[in-house]
Amino acid sequence: MKYPTKPTTPQFELIIVLLQPVGNMIEPVINIASPGMASVEWNQCRLVIEMSQHYFHYIVVRKDGTVVVLKFYQFTSKSTAETMELLEKILQHDTILKESMEESVIVYNWPENCLVPEKYFHVDLIAELLTLIHGDLNRGVVFSEKVSGWDMYNVFRVPTEMHDLFQRSMAAGKFRHHHSLWLECQQKAINHIRDRVYVIFHPNEILVTVIEAQRLQLVQRLEYQTAEDVAYYLLNICERFHISPKDTAVQLSGMIDLKSAMYEELLKYFDIIETATVTSGVDFTMDFTAFPEHFFSPILNMAVCVS
Repeated sequence: MKYPTKPTTPQFELIIVLLQPVGNMIEPVINIASPGMASVEWNQCRLVIEMSQHYFHYIVVRKDGTVVVLKFYQFTSKSTAETMELLEKILQHDTILKESMEESVIVYNWPENCLVPEKYFHVDLIAELLTLIHGDLNRGVVFSEKVSGWDMYNVFRVPTEMHDLFQRSMAAGKFRHHHSLWLECQQKAINHIRDRVYVIFHPNEILVTVIEAQRLQLVQRLEYQTAEDVAYYLLNICERFHISPKDTAVQLSGMIDLKSAMYEELLKYFDIIETATVTSGVDFTMDFTAFPEHFFSPILNMAVCVS
């Protein structure tokens, strides 16, 4: 098989128009709201926020799973300080985030994390483990959580000032990590996760998960510049794990356009490509028609299965 050209130092390909401040305001690049917003009882709703280095994404759902609002803010900050400045402006000016929700969940999609088999996990060693893998350049708050349905823990670190800000803004909030919650959602949705190469497209990066023989083989985030970069990464992963690109299903979710050069590039090498669907129990009857279902399936599914 002829591989695409090996990526050079990754740059960033932005899928959506970049977020731009408007005066002291920051506007979301995606803003989908229910027509009945004025009558929403916020204290009967769940707020789920996904926080990344490159975006701030949130959804509000009622108890019955009806989506009330979904917003997506994207930014290109080059430092934690810049990210914090943007985050503070969003929390200050987005009126929905000031509402008193029945439950608020902050999902950190932050790069400094490590999945640890349960038999090797020891709470006294988690900080040292993160330092060993990610170095000691960045300081922050260290968390660990059991990944429900899997014999493993997720250890992760987030900037202290960011966590403090969320605690001040949402005192009763729960804090999770994206990778833990994604794995739990897959397990709950189908009782057992299927053998697949799962690819979630985020702005500036992909998250690749490999399940083979009902075992988790890999969870890795990769930055990319071109469609050829993504194809190269996935083919390289298949080779490492002795997976046939022709016989193994690849499930795509997140912000990938099925009419894009990215999708056409993947079709050159992978015969079985699926798109993710939304778990039953989510009612997104609002105007999502401008976007395919797989665009928001990760956060929609997390909003229902988070506990």
